[in-house]
Amino acid sequence: MKIPLKKIYKLLMFVPLILGSGSLFAQQLGSGAFHDVVEIKCVSPYYNLDGTVNYSAKIEIFNNISTTSDLVINNTSAISITSPPGIILTNFNDCSSNSIGIVGPISIAPGGSVILCFNFTAPINAGGIVSRVDAIMRDNGLAQVSNDEESLPSCICDVCDNWEITPSNQSFWPFSSNDNSNMRMGTSFQLFNADPIQQVKAEIISVEHEVNDEQCYTCTQHDVQMGLFYSGANSGIINGSGWRSNGRGTLFDDNEDNYGNEFTWNASTPQGVDFSARIRSVSMDLNLPKTSTLASCERIFKVCVRYTFTDINCQACDTVICYRYEGSEDDSTNDPFIDGIRNKGKTDKKVKRSKQRKAYLIEHNPEP
Repeated sequence: MKIPLKKIYKLLMFVPLILGSGSLFAQQLGSGAFHDVVEIKCVSPYYNLDGTVNYSAKIEIFNNISTTSDLVINNTSAISITSPPGIILTNFNDCSSNSIGIVGPISIAPGGSVILCFNFTAPINAGGIVSRVDAIMRDNGLAQVSNDEESLPSCICDVCDNWEITPSNQSFWPFSSNDNSNMRMGTSFQLFNADPIQQVKAEIISVEHEVNDEQCYTCTQHDVQMGLFYSGANSGIINGSGWRSNGRGTLFDDNEDNYGNEFTWNASTPQGVDFSARIRSVSMDLNLPKTSTLASCERIFKVCVRYTFTDINCQACDTVICYRYEGSEDDSTNDPFIDGIRNKGKTDKKVKRSKQRKAYLIEHNPEP
C-alpha cells in the first residue's frame, strides 16, 4: 500500500517514542491526539511592514474512537506552530458567525472532534508550517503530542487584477498664466476592490508635439519648456482631506528649478485615504514647447502620465492616461470648458493594471 507523504510524516513523529517506551507508543498510537490544519487563507491586509503575511486557518482535533478517555487541551497556548519559529497564533474562536472566543480547557470525548479557527502571520518567504498540539488523557494524565505539516498558499498574486481603477473627467487645456506654465491637466479617480491608499504618484512618461507645418516649430532650448510639471501654487493638487501638506504634492525636482516629471502625494495617517467611497481629483500644471504665432499654425500635444497607487499594504498598481490637445497658440484660456477647448484624455473606463506590465501599458495605451 502506498502511504501518502503526509501520513509518513505523522508516523515518523512517533518513532522516538518506540525507542523510549513501548507501552507509551501503544498508548499514543491507540489514543494520541490527532489534528489537521485546513483551509489556510490569505487575509486582508495581506502584507505587513515587517515583511510578514497574514493568514487565517482552521484546526481539526480528533480523539480516536478506540479510546475510553477524554482528550484535554488545557488552553489554546498548547496549540502552536513550531516552524517557522516565532509565529504566534491569535483570535482562537469556534468558527461560528458570532466568533465566540476560545480559551480553554478544551475537552474532546472519545470518538469526538473539535474545529477551531485562528489567525497567524508568517514570513513572506515561508512555504509551509509545522503545527503542534499538546494534550493529556483525562483518566491517566498521559501526555499526547500531535504534529502536522501544511503548505501555505501564495499571497503574492497580481493584486492589480482585482483592483478597478476608474478615471473620469480627464481634461487638458492651455491657460493664460505666465512663462512658468502654459497647460493644465486634471483627472478624477475612483478605486474599487482596493484597500485605502497611502501614496499616489503621477509621472510624465512621454510628450509628443506635432505641428501642421515645420515653420510652426519654435526654438526650444530650455528644459522648462520641454514638457515638465511646474511646482506652482495651484499645481500638483489632490482634493479631499487626509493628505499631507493639505493635498499639495511633492515634485521630484533634482536641480531645484521648480520643474520635474513626477508629483507624489502621501496620506497624512497610516490608515490611508479611501478612494472607493469618494472620487479624488488631481490637477497639475506643466510647460510645453511654444508654437509659432503665425496665423496658420496648429499644434497637437499628447502627454502620457503614469498614475501609481500604493495601498496601506504596500501593494502598488498603476494605469497610464494619455492626454491630447489640438489647437493654436492663441487658444489660451483659464476655463477648460470655454469654446470646447477641453480635450479629454483617452483611457479605458475600467483599468486593471500591474506594474509588471508597464511596457505593455505604454505601447498599447488606447490612441486618441
